[in-house]
Amino acid sequence: MKKIITFLSLIAILAGVFLTVEAIRGTITTPQNQINEESAYSVTRKDIAQKITLSGEVKESESQASDQSFDIAGKIEDIFVKEGDVVKKNDVLATISANSTLLEKERELARIAVQQAQANLNKAIATPSTQEIKYWDQSVVDEAKNYFNQTRANGDAKIAQAQNQVNSIQDELNLVNNTIAGAGQNYSSDSTSLKSSIQGSLIANYFVLDKAMWAHDRIQKIYFPNNDQIGLRVREKQTDAFDKYYVAKWYMDNQISKNFPAPDWAITDCLEYTKQALEKLSIAYQTTNEAFNDAFYAPRLLAEDRDTIDNARRDITKSLASITNSQEQWTNRNGVSLDNSSKSDLIQRKTALENSLRDATNNLNQVKSQAQEALNKADANLKDSYIRALKTKTINNPKNTASLETILKQAQEKYNQLLSEKTSTIKLYANIDGIVSDVLTTKGTWIQAKSPIIKIGQKGGLTIESDLQDKDVNLSDEVSISSEKYEGITWKGIVINITDGKATISFSDCINDDAVCSNKLSSGDVVSLEIKIKEKKNAVVVPKNYIIEKEGKSFVQTKLDKEIVLREIRTGIVNGEYIEALEGVSEGDIIYLQK
Repeated sequence: MKKIITFLSLIAILAGVFLTVEAIRGTITTPQNQINEESAYSVTRKDIAQKITLSGEVKESESQASDQSFDIAGKIEDIFVKEGDVVKKNDVLATISANSTLLEKERELARIAVQQAQANLNKAIATPSTQEIKYWDQSVVDEAKNYFNQTRANGDAKIAQAQNQVNSIQDELNLVNNTIAGAGQNYSSDSTSLKSSIQGSLIANYFVLDKAMWAHDRIQKIYFPNNDQIGLRVREKQTDAFDKYYVAKWYMDNQISKNFPAPDWAITDCLEYTKQALEKLSIAYQTTNEAFNDAFYAPRLLAEDRDTIDNARRDITKSLASITNSQEQWTNRNGVSLDNSSKSDLIQRKTALENSLRDATNNLNQVKSQAQEALNKADANLKDSYIRALKTKTINNPKNTASLETILKQAQEKYNQLLSEKTSTIKLYANIDGIVSDVLTTKGTWIQAKSPIIKIGQKGGLTIESDLQDKDVNLSDEVSISSEKYEGITWKGIVINITDGKATISFSDCINDDAVCSNKLSSGDVVSLEIKIKEKKNAVVVPKNYIIEKEGKSFVQTKLDKEIVLREIRTGIVNGEYIEALEGVSEGDIIYLQK
C-alpha cells in the first residue's frame, strides 16, 4: 500500500513540474487533432503598413497657406523657388546672410526648443493612465439624516407609550387611595339597595360603551385606513378612548359582572373609568363626524353608517348623564363604608398597583436611556456622513503623445540643420509639402526676424477636409485619394493640419499616366481617402487567419517537443492580410491553422 502511495506522489510531483515548465514557456497544450498539418506556415519578414479609410470633401481654402520665415534678421542671399513650384518638406527655399553671433543664438534657441519638447513628452509619458478625483455624494448625508429622524421618532413613540402606562397605573392607584381614605365602617340597608341599583345601572351603561366602541372601530377601519391628516386624527381620538375602555372592561369582567354586590372600590373605579371612556369615545365620534364634512370623505359615507354614528352619539350622551348621576349618588351616600373583606381586597389591589407603578417607572427610565443611546449613535453617524460623502473615484487619463513626438521630431530636425551650417549663411527649409503660392521678397532685401518671405499652399487653392472620427492621424501622414467621379485615377496628398478632430489634406496632380491626369478635382467633390498611419520595414509578420484570440490575448499554434501548443504573441501593426508579431514568434518559426 505504501509503494502505491509513493508512486502516486511521484506522478503528482512530475505533473507539477511539467505544468510549471509550461507556465514558464507561456504556452497552452492543444490536442493534436485540432490542427491542420497541411497549413504549416513559416513566419517571415515583410514591409507592413497600417492604413485607415475615410471620406472627405474638396473645398476652396486659401487660408491653408503656410508662411515661411527666418527666425533671425538678415539679408536675403538667394531664393530658390518661384510661384507655382511644388516643394517637399525640408526642401531649401532661400538663404540669408547672418553673422556668427546670430547663428549661435539661433542654435541655442533651437537647442532649448528640443529640451522643452523632450520635457513635455517625458511628462506626458510619466502621467499615470488613471487619476483619482474627489466628488460629493449627497445621498450618504440624506440617508444619515433620515436615519436620525426615524430614530428620534421611534424613541419618542416608545417613551410616550411607557409614560402612558405609568400615568394609567398612577390614575388607578389614586382612585384606590381615595376610596380607602373616604370609606366608613358599616353598611345600612339603604346603602345595600343603592349599591345594587348603581351596579345594575353601571352594567347597562357599560354595554352601551362596548357597543358604541366597536361600532366606531369598524367605521374607522372602513373609512379612515390611510395615514393622512384626517385619518391620523380620527385614530388618535379612538386610541384615547380605547385606553380608558380597556381599564373599565377589566373592572367589569373581573369584579362588577361576577360579584353581587361588588366591592365598593370596584364600583368606584369602574364608574370613573366607564365615564372617562364614554367621554373619550364621545370626542372620537365628534371628530369622525367632522371628518365626514371633508369633500373627499363625505360622498363615501353610507346612509346606514350615518345612522350608526347618530344613534351612538345619542346613546353615549344618555349613558354619560346616567353614569354622572350614579357617581353623585355613590359619592354622597351616607353611612356606606367598606366591609372588612372589600377593604382587604382594596389594599391588595393597592399593593399590586404600587408594584406595577414601580415596574412601569423603571421601564420608562430604561426606555428613555435606550432612546437617548440610539439617538447619540444616530447623531454620530450623521456627523460622520459628511466625511463619508466625500468619495474618491478613478477616471481614465489618456496619453496623447503622438503630437508631442511630432513636435520633438521637428525641433530635433531644426537643431540638426543649424548644427550642419558651416558658415554664416542660413538656409530656410520648407516645413510642409505643398505648392509655392506667393514669393513676398527678392534677392538682396534686408528682412526682419519672423517676417514671411514665401507662402506655401495648395495648387489652385483646393484642399480636402475630412472628419477623423477619433482615428489616430498625424501631421505629414501620406494620403491616397480617389473619386467615383474619375474611376481609376489616384491623387497623392499629405495631412497639413489637424484642428478640432478634422484634418486638412493638401494634394497634387494625380499619379497616373498623363492621358488621364487631365481630369481635375473640383470644389464640392466627395472623395475616398486611404491614410497610411503606421509603417515598418522588414517586420516579423503572421497571416491574420493564423491568429487565435482568447480572453483578450493573441495566440498562434506551433509545435514544442512534438506537442501542439498555443503560444502567446504581442502584436503591432495590422493591415488587411498580416499582423506584425512584436514578441512570441521569430522568423522561420512554423505555425499552424486551427481546425
